[in-house]
Amino acid sequence: GNPAVIMPLGLLVPLASFYGLLTVLDYNLEDARDNNLMFPEMPNVEFYRIWLDSVGKWQQINLSAWVKTLPDLSVMVIVCVLDCLLKISSTESKMPVKVDKDYEITLHGLGNIMTVLCGSSVGYMQLKFNVINFGVMGNTKDRRAGVIFALMCGAGFFTTIEHFNYLPRVFVGSLLFFAGTGFVAENLWGSRKTLSVTEWMEVLSILGVFIVTGQLLAA
Repeated sequence: GNPAVIMPLGLLVPLASFYGLLTVLDYNLEDARDNNLMFPEMPNVEFYRIWLDSVGKWQQINLSAWVKTLPDLSVMVIVCVLDCLLKISSTESKMPVKVDKDYEITLHGLGNIMTVLCGSSVGYMQLKFNVINFGVMGNTKDRRAGVIFALMCGAGFFTTIEHFNYLPRVFVGSLLFFAGTGFVAENLWGSRKTLSVTEWMEVLSILGVFIVTGQLLAA
């Protein structure tokens, strides 16, 4: 189907169904939270607190702990660059576009610098979102989707996150599952087409070790 129709329906229909069910059951939001249908209410925190409570209180920063994270940070930078290169290559194979790799990697790095300075974690490109965006816009030149997304993120960052308190637990979980499965589908399952059987089994073995040792979340 048309992603411009399917995606909004996939978001709005579950929300409408959930609140319709609450109406039938004569539940209010507090009842829904008491029954674990909603997450506990999250208080809004002003955006500038991320700096006031960090560099604004530099005397409370544990520099020795920060130094110990430097090896992990170095690995993170390498992983981000490699992931960006792989996603650019996959995007070129799935969409009718030729990417300027130097420009896109530089832009990806600058974007990550800005998100980190604003208190967020680094971001990773996902092929499925590139393909969805192409399906919605119908071309590889239109930037309106990116502009709208940036404005919505900015509105949440500079104003309030109160609207998240109205999202059902199962809805948020489904969004996280949808976002997370992209890594599995693209990097684990999709890699079988480019790796030999031995190499792919090595990847599965590494994943299995992380699962068995309980280190999957840390990885």
